[in-house]
Amino acid sequence: EVFYTFDGVTWLPLGELNEISMKYRTFEIPVTASTSWSDMSQLQIKIQATKHLDETPTIYLDGIRVEVLYDTPTSLTHAHPDFARDTFLKDITKNTIHVVNIINNDTASKEIWYRGEDTPTTKSSVSDMWQKIDFDNHETAYTLLTIYDSTIFFTDTIKNMLWAYDISKGVHTGAPLTKEATTSVLFLTDTGEEWVFDYSLDKEKSFALARKSESLEKP
Repeated sequence: EVFYTFDGVTWLPLGELNEISMKYRTFEIPVTASTSWSDMSQLQIKIQATKHLDETPTIYLDGIRVEVLYDTPTSLTHAHPDFARDTFLKDITKNTIHVVNIINNDTASKEIWYRGEDTPTTKSSVSDMWQKIDFDNHETAYTLLTIYDSTIFFTDTIKNMLWAYDISKGVHTGAPLTKEATTSVLFLTDTGEEWVFDYSLDKEKSFALARKSESLEKP
């Protein structure tokens, strides 16, 4: 007969074996949702001979295989942006684009999320599902600056970059941030015009937009 225990004191029966069934017989050890991996590490198995009319045979046991089957949740974190749990640093809606800058409550990273929002007169060209900007697949420390047409402007303090991300085309351009001078990136407007975004790491962290080769204008 086969027994098991998790505490080394209370032995519970699993079932019986004979010289034929021992080659293929399996037993399921009962566990509950509260059974931890620590509990499983204390598992002990015992095989005890039982008296029958026939002479008790001598058995040489080479080994016992124990398998653990478990389910892994598809997601160990919450959906984001989570308006109840995340910290919101900035929230901008322009035309049909809604952009938020958050501190993710699960990872503590600074992220930028966006989605399209229809208006009574205009249907957004961007999906109404929240999407995260993460074109480098690395830990993010993004600071949202502004949005113009379908281009989102933000800084990345981990890579020390200024980024312009066109969410309608899925393309981005960037430039290394410089403390001594203004950092500039070129981008295309929705009408195909080439514009410049200037950003300065001064006390006010100011930025400006202008058509290429024209004077700067505050957005």
